[in-house]
Amino acid sequence: MKYLILTLFFLISFVFPVMAEGPFRELDFDKACLVAKEEKKLVLVDFFTTWCGPCKKLDAVTWKDKDVIEWLEKNTVALKIDAEKEVDLAKRYRISAYPTIALIRPDGTEVDQLVGYLEPKAFLTSANDSLIGKTTFARAEEEFTKDNNNPKARAKYARELTRIGKYEEALTHYLWCYDKGTEYDKGYSSIRSSFLVSEIGILGRKYKPAMDALIERRSIAEKKLLNDESETESVLAILEFTVINRALGKAGIEKNLAFYDVLKERKQRKLEAYILDSVLTELLKAKRYKDIVESAADISNRVEKRIYGYKGLVLFNKGKQDGIPEDVLNSSKKSTITYGEQYFTALLGAGELEQAKKLAQQIISFDSSPETFSSLVKKAEEFSAKDLAKELSEQSSKNTVVEKKTDTQ
Repeated sequence: MKYLILTLFFLISFVFPVMAEGPFRELDFDKACLVAKEEKKLVLVDFFTTWCGPCKKLDAVTWKDKDVIEWLEKNTVALKIDAEKEVDLAKRYRISAYPTIALIRPDGTEVDQLVGYLEPKAFLTSANDSLIGKTTFARAEEEFTKDNNNPKARAKYARELTRIGKYEEALTHYLWCYDKGTEYDKGYSSIRSSFLVSEIGILGRKYKPAMDALIERRSIAEKKLLNDESETESVLAILEFTVINRALGKAGIEKNLAFYDVLKERKQRKLEAYILDSVLTELLKAKRYKDIVESAADISNRVEKRIYGYKGLVLFNKGKQDGIPEDVLNSSKKSTITYGEQYFTALLGAGELEQAKKLAQQIISFDSSPETFSSLVKKAEEFSAKDLAKELSEQSSKNTVVEKKTDTQ
């Protein structure tokens, strides 16, 4: 009887394959298009990767929502596809960020793409807009047309132009944002020197004129630095110079390091301190610990500023429905901890144990998780700072006991 049951179970599993979790079907893409044609629906593909945090949140929240499931079953043949396994399909639909939710007609032509994590209500609003022709591109174009002097709206439009392969037009808008954006929105400077440059760099990997445009603007910044402009101008120029080099990849990073050495040789301490963070990883790899400590001047203050920046983001986000996504905040917190740990490493390597001890406490007061304690202990052991490693291990144990007592109360 036992073997009969097992045999029946095997046959049922073989003949009727297990469906994907929730509203998603276990079909290949071509088969899904045929089914969508028969059922008069669209194909929805959730392009994900196994390492993508927002993808996992989409699984845990949005795809489990009752209204979302109902919408998917009514309007789509829904698939989940690992973009790193189905590489050709991901290339076909120009998937470059995760998650990307693609809405596709049965004939394979694209209706729209929704990029990034969307909570249930936001997904339903955007998806319903897509069905009536108000696509992500159409929304971005409309927003840009209403106010073409808004650099955020223009950059969003450029992003959509890039997605559909209109690289030349996208670059024109991106460069307007870079060259003129702060004239119309002074608060845009931080976006300009981070996300914007990064996006132009990504475009440059597909469209060489974008890379050439970044190199041209780097040259302008470099001339300002070499011509000994005012301190304010030099600080702005060095920010442009280093950020663009980061976007240019390995060769650009090497140029940052070479310029740091020039500033160090010329004893331009203030500019040397400004460029330090952009070459910190490379200096650590080269074990130039004393150079880092010397250039940083006040490491505690540097780390505190980074912590303050993160806390500012959290405060800004408090109580806002459409605020900074949780995964972005988590990433920012991890980045802040890593930043502190990098300077902790430099202090250990330079033999500045007292400063290293104080910095460890500063980092722990920001994040006292077991992972942070473990990382600091390992670093202390790596540099044979046995007493410090022991002290941190004991502190970690006490911290764990206190947390357990708090949980049981």
